[in-house]
Amino acid sequence: MIARAYASLLARIVASPRRALLVLTLLLVPVVFLDVKYFTEVHAGVQELLPDDAPTVRAANELVRRFGGGVAGFNVLVRSPDAAQNRRFARALGDALRARRSPLVRTLQDSVAQERAWVERHAPMLLARNRFDDVVTEAEAALEQAEREANPLFIGLDDETAESRLRALRQRLERERDGVDRFPDGFIASRDGRTVIVRLTMAAGDTDVDAARRLVALVRAEVDRLKPGFPRDLDVVFNGDVPGLIEEQEAVIEDVSLSSVLVLLLVGALIVGYYRSARAVAVIGMGLLPGVALTFALGVVVAVGAMLVIR
Repeated sequence: MIARAYASLLARIVASPRRALLVLTLLLVPVVFLDVKYFTEVHAGVQELLPDDAPTVRAANELVRRFGGGVAGFNVLVRSPDAAQNRRFARALGDALRARRSPLVRTLQDSVAQERAWVERHAPMLLARNRFDDVVTEAEAALEQAEREANPLFIGLDDETAESRLRALRQRLERERDGVDRFPDGFIASRDGRTVIVRLTMAAGDTDVDAARRLVALVRAEVDRLKPGFPRDLDVVFNGDVPGLIEEQEAVIEDVSLSSVLVLLLVGALIVGYYRSARAVAVIGMGLLPGVALTFALGVVVAVGAMLVIR
């Protein structure tokens, strides 16, 4: 029965090859669509490869839920010989991204003003114990001297007043602070100011390529909008985990594409060498490619269905 049906199908194809080719082409349209989707959307993240109830996926999702995203960093490097223009661009970019209120941005840091203010408020807590004791002892001695000087009957024989002692203590502490301050101008910048960094973290999983693409596109759009108002020699470069994630996926796709082309060329060369005819490649290819394409398409459908059942 199967042989009879197959023979009847072949007879119809031979009787009307153009119609058979048209029907095959129409049938291959959704197949090719699924194949393109399969080869262009490479998902290498844990959340995409494992079901939602897997312990690893649950842990990753819990981290995203608690902290609002992963730790994938995105650095925007602003570079030019003019340090003032670099700082101005970094500030403008930070303000523009804050105004967008994008859900893709978990944290945004274009300066160290908040960190500096916190350190200044909590500086005594950051000192070593012996250094803290020395500062407190000296400050208390100056305050005691100030109380004595407030007495109208007090006659001081020391040229150094309480006010001058407190001023000297403050100046000494400020010099110590300036000696360890890596960013004295308030920006995350190199010492010469030729490079200023705006740092973001992504409000998504560290392997979420789609979110990474949208975040990079968002920042690039703001950069392109702002750059005309700045000198031409000002250059903006992206680096960090987020751009690296996109580059890694693109590199995987390029490697797969290159290896596929090389395999096809080598197999084609073997067919030509064996049959001594280039037409043999077309004949064998027309017979194999529809089946291979259908196999990949069915693989996509089965994989998606299995993931939906598991989830």
